[in-house]
Amino acid sequence: MGGVSGAEFGRMVMVLTATLFLSLALGMLVSSISYEAKHSTTAGFLWMAFIAGMFPALWWMQSILINARFLDPLLLPSPGFAYFKAFDSTYRLRNGPADFWHSLLTILGLAVTFIVLANLILPRVWRAGGQNVFTRARSRFAPAKKLRPENGNPFYWLANRDPSFGAIAKAVLRSSLIVWFVLLFAAIFSAKHDDAFATCVFVSYAMHLLLKTLITMEATRRMSEDRQSGALELLLVTPLPLRDIISGHRAALSTRFKIPIAVLCIVNLAMMATVLLCAKALDMGSKEEAIFTGIFVCGILMLLLDFQALGWVGMWTGLTAKRHHRAVIGALARVMGPSWVAVFLLIFLERGGSENQMAFTIACWFALGVVVDLILIAIARKKIERSLRSGLQLT
Repeated sequence: MGGVSGAEFGRMVMVLTATLFLSLALGMLVSSISYEAKHSTTAGFLWMAFIAGMFPALWWMQSILINARFLDPLLLPSPGFAYFKAFDSTYRLRNGPADFWHSLLTILGLAVTFIVLANLILPRVWRAGGQNVFTRARSRFAPAKKLRPENGNPFYWLANRDPSFGAIAKAVLRSSLIVWFVLLFAAIFSAKHDDAFATCVFVSYAMHLLLKTLITMEATRRMSEDRQSGALELLLVTPLPLRDIISGHRAALSTRFKIPIAVLCIVNLAMMATVLLCAKALDMGSKEEAIFTGIFVCGILMLLLDFQALGWVGMWTGLTAKRHHRAVIGALARVMGPSWVAVFLLIFLERGGSENQMAFTIACWFALGVVVDLILIAIARKKIERSLRSGLQLT
C-alpha cells in the first residue's frame, strides 16, 4: 500500500520494539536508584536523550575535527541510527546489514544490562530502607553536609534539603558543556569553521533552554508538593512570617542555580570573544559580528532576568496549578511564550532575510522579553502573597 517491502516493515518493527524495550529497561534502572518519581522521570528522559543523541553528536564532532572513523561504534547504541539503517535505501548498501544488526543487538544488549543492574540494585535499596546504594556509598567516604537555615529561615532548609535534582541538572550541563567546548575548539582551529560555529551556537542555545526548564521545574516543585501533601497548610499556621517563606524559597533557588547560571554567562562571553577575535576565520563581516555580539550580550541579560521571572512565576503557578507538570508548562508559557511567538512571526512572516531585519528581530525579542519579565514579576509577587494569605485564612 505504498511501496514498502515486507523486509523493511519487519526491520522497522524490530527497531521500534527494541527502542521501547530500551526505554523501559532504562526507566527501571533509574527508578531503582531514585526515591522520588519526578526525579526518576527527569533522569530517565535525560539519559535516554543522552544515548540517542549525545553519542551521534560525539561521532559528528570527530568527523569535523580529525575526519576519522574510529568513533563509529558510538552510533550503534543510538536508536536513531538503527532506524536510519532499517530503510531499504540504506540497508542495501555494502555495510548496511552489518550496521543494522550490530546496532539492533547493541540496543538489546544495553536493555538487558539495565534490567540486570536494576535487579542487582533493587534488593540492596530495599534493605537500606529506601536509601539508594549510591547515597550510602558516598556517605561512607564523605561526611554528611548539614544544611543550616539561612539567617534562621527554616523554609530555606526545607526547599534546599534535597540535592538530587541539582545533581541531575549539573550532570546534564556538564555533558553539554563538554560538547560545546569541543565545538568551539573546532570552530577556531578546524577547517570547517562555519559548521562547527553554527552547531556551537545551537548547543549553547539548547543549554540556555534546558537550564531555564530546570529552573522552572525546581521553582514550582516545592510549593506544588507541599500544597498537595498538606504540608503548606501546616506551615502557614506556624509563627513563620509569609515573607520568610518567600525569601527562603528564593534563596534556595539562587543557591542551587547560581553556579550553572555563572557557567552559561561565561559560555556566552567566550563565544562573543571568539566572534570578535576570529571574525575573519568565521567569514563574518562587521554587521554580522555586531549581530552575534548583540545576541550573546542579550542572552546573558535575558538569562538573569528570566531566572528572576521564572522563580516568581514558578512559585505562583506551583501554588495554583492542580498538577506539577501544569505548573511547569504554565510558567514557561507565560515567561518565554510571548518572545518565542514574536520571534517566530518576525522570522517566518517577513519576506527578506537581510542583516538589518535580523538586528531588528533581535531587538524586538530582547525588548519584549524584558517587558514581559518585569510585568510578570510584579504580578506574580502580588499573586503569591494573596494566595498564601488566603491559604492562611482557610486554615
